[in-house]
Amino acid sequence: PKTIAQAAGGAPVHVAHFMSVCPEIGSQMTFSKPDGSVAFDDFHRWAQPPEQMIERYFNLAFNAVDDSHYRIDAVLYDLSCDIEAKTVRIIIKVTIEDEDDSDMDWSQVMDEKVAIKTVSAAAFAEGATQATKQVVDKVAARLRKIIDADKNRQVERK
Repeated sequence: PKTIAQAAGGAPVHVAHFMSVCPEIGSQMTFSKPDGSVAFDDFHRWAQPPEQMIERYFNLAFNAVDDSHYRIDAVLYDLSCDIEAKTVRIIIKVTIEDEDDSDMDWSQVMDEKVAIKTVSAAAFAEGATQATKQVVDKVAARLRKIIDADKNRQVERK
């Protein structure tokens, strides 16, 4: 099977520092309640801030390098578990910049949900991984289109 980096065209990609704009997203796991309130789990914490975990996932998925004309960055808006719906939700804005052609830049807010069987810290972590993979797969598909368009332009110039 192809890796995500291969599926995206195999070009070197730089993954920039990801940010979170939501102060609630921290080391504590965040659960949303049916009444719209948010609960923080005092006993189960992320190993590192979620935006850093997601950045690491992207780095591994794309075999990231420090120097590339394709750059991915992201802003995390939400990573939470809905207690009633039994879903994990990630809302993240991902941007791909093509340093050679700003017309090819792309940015999108993605809202992905993954169903979980039980509401637990382990299920939340697994759901967060699955939701992040869904985002990465969509970014890889878009990156592939950008890389293909770049290759076509290079051929046309010759």
